Amino acid sequence: MAAQGRRGGSRRTRTTANADTSAAMPAAVPAEITPPPAPVAFVSDADAELVEDQSTPIMGGHGRRFGRSLAGAAFGTLLLAGLAFGAALGPGGAFGPKDAHSSKSDVAVADGAGEAGDGTGAGGEAGEYDGDHDGAVPDHDGVDGNEPDESSPADETGGGEPDETDKPASEPGDNDKPEPTAKPEPKPEPKPDPKPEPKDPPAESVSLSVWIKEYHPKLEWGSCDGLDFDYYKVVRSKDSTVTWPAGENDTLIAVVEPGGDRKAWDGDAPHGKKVWYRVFCVRHTEDGYKVLRASDAKGIEVPEEPAPPDPVSLELDATINAEGEVVLSWSACEVDGFGFYKVLRSTWNENPSYMPWTDGTEVIGVVEDMHATELHDAGGDPGQTVYYRVQCLGWINGSKVLLGQTAVIAVTMPEA
Repeated sequence: MAAQGRRGGSRRTRTTANADTSAAMPAAVPAEITPPPAPVAFVSDADAELVEDQSTPIMGGHGRRFGRSLAGAAFGTLLLAGLAFGAALGPGGAFGPKDAHSSKSDVAVADGAGEAGDGTGAGGEAGEYDGDHDGAVPDHDGVDGNEPDESSPADETGGGEPDETDKPASEPGDNDKPEPTAKPEPKPEPKPDPKPEPKDPPAESVSLSVWIKEYHPKLEWGSCDGLDFDYYKVVRSKDSTVTWPAGENDTLIAVVEPGGDRKAWDGDAPHGKKVWYRVFCVRHTEDGYKVLRASDAKGIEVPEEPAPPDPVSLELDATINAEGEVVLSWSACEVDGFGFYKVLRSTWNENPSYMPWTDGTEVIGVVEDMHATELHDAGGDPGQTVYYRVQCLGWINGSKVLLGQTAVIAVTMPEA
């Protein structure tokens, strides 16, 4: 279809149907930009020359019509430059970000003289295609009038889906967080060296001897000199296991300080039984007694104590001399095993005695001569009654026994 143009010649109306799709076009506009719609330009009636058959309706066909004119050509040129600049800066452009997923849009082309370019910015006078350079408007894919081939590889500059393998490998350690520095642990305060614990006593480190005297065991042991100890502890036991601290069958019978007499006599040992003894050298600490050294356990049979003979009767006489003294005289105790006389008195007990468990008895004289049988005593207060007795003591089979005694005599002191 031909139309009469401004230049006086006839030219074909540009349509998609008669476009030569094989014509080579200038460089295509990058396909990733959706250009904004071209602004509508309005010109006066004096400047515009309407060509009815070549005009393009504007604003839906109900407004003023826009014809081919120099003003339109100038506007198209400016529009082309703006679109080209925007395409270059937009996604996928030469200076813009690469985006392979931009939507497609066709480039609007105005018919007639001064019609807007297709966005390529090339091929003849700016903004105009004449009859000698007709061709199809390239779409954004760079292929004339055709949809892009899905099987073709993406344009290197157009940007496809980013390949994860194309990313540069991260340097080693880029994402590794530095290990946190361990907080130094406080050093424990040094503790004072503890006092060394005593070691187990060596066997038989302290000598011990045990024998019977007066029907009871007597002990004598060696020294613990050179040790820092506090006491000798002498322990009796009903069995051979003798310990300190004392166990269930153990009994402490003596405590001797260092430098003391290392001897003991066990007057409470059971007769007719075997007992064991052991001596310990101990030190007193905050945690109790510590054994530094000990003797070996020694066992001995304690004999039955024989019944003492009946004591013989002795005579006793008491008089008051001129000086106010009490004169005591008694008969001699001529028996085997004599040891000594014990002269006794009491101010309230009517039965004084040297034997144990007799309260109120006072020893006023000890006479070791069997034939010395007289003793003077100051007596008591005037008018006071005093009780006297003489006992004869000796040893039989090593035991102290009562051999004889007098009856008790009561003496009342004269009034002043």
